[in-house]
Amino acid sequence: MKLRSKSFTLVEILLVSSLMAVLGVAVFGAFANGLKLWAKATRLNREAEVAVFLDKMGEDLRSTVAISGISFKGIGEQVSFPAVVMTLADPHSSRTSEGLIDQIGAVQYRFDVAEHTILRRQANYAQAIKGRWAKEEIPVASGITALDFYYEVSTDKGFLFKSEIDGAIPSGIMVEVHFSDDSGDHRLRRYLPIPIG
Repeated sequence: MKLRSKSFTLVEILLVSSLMAVLGVAVFGAFANGLKLWAKATRLNREAEVAVFLDKMGEDLRSTVAISGISFKGIGEQVSFPAVVMTLADPHSSRTSEGLIDQIGAVQYRFDVAEHTILRRQANYAQAIKGRWAKEEIPVASGITALDFYYEVSTDKGFLFKSEIDGAIPSGIMVEVHFSDDSGDHRLRRYLPIPIG
């Protein structure tokens, strides 16, 4: 009588090991591809955020107005300017029933270095004249490593870009946004004209 052992044969162990190796490679490949897709989607999402920021800022600059008492001020990472803004109607005005109304005010964009975020806030006319801003700053783009504004001004020698401006409305702003992700550092640059400038 033969004794039957309840153990695996060498062939069975090798077969199971090779199947586990094939499954491991397949799972690792799927996981690695998923990470690559996630990184690409993150970069595209960040580019989309920056594009929306540039479009919104361009829209605000097209509504720039020249008005005494509210000046155009810009430095490398922050700009504020008089513009037509959407704001709640003053409860004491005749336009209270309209809710949101267009009125002259001010808009500010600034880069928060600690948060890596571009923020936008606005002020209605009364706030802007007093140099006050709405308390709430709205994030318009995140994951930013640097933001630079360059202001195009007309001189007797032609047009020049300055890194600071105070008072005069420039003819346009060159906006340069830097951000990074897993695939490296990226830079988007756009010229935003100011029709009134």
